[in-house]
Amino acid sequence: MPRYNSVWAGPSTQTQPQTTEALAAVDLTPGLLVTRDGTGKFAVAVAATNGAVYVVQENFLTLKGVDTAIPANQTAVALVMLDEQLFNLRFATGINVIKDAAISIGAGGTPILATAGTRIIGYADETYNNTSGQSQLVRVRPASGRAA
Repeated sequence: MPRYNSVWAGPSTQTQPQTTEALAAVDLTPGLLVTRDGTGKFAVAVAATNGAVYVVQENFLTLKGVDTAIPANQTAVALVMLDEQLFNLRFATGINVIKDAAISIGAGGTPILATAGTRIIGYADETYNNTSGQSQLVRVRPASGRAA
């Protein structure tokens, strides 16, 4: 069961985030980090990603929730991570996130704790120890172009 029911976390005083649409290159679960591949489709971001990084939004176009993957070759909506907003990113099980910890891109488009020399894409906005046995959404504030 998800901790949150939406990838965009606010604040409510901000307008809705900017979105972009593209076909999914692979199955994409809301909260994963993506970038565009050479054909313009959304592909999972990796640690070496230097271009724009987006976060996959829940598939509201088909009334699906945050735990329902968007199938490959279907339209996916991704959010532009503006640094004045908050987003719920999908962390793998077993990751202990501490508030204000630097976040980077891990395998399969999942966020991880940043290490020296990695690209920082955000900072944790809450403390959460994911021992649930499944990936969970954790609130993150995006960062603009920083390196650990």
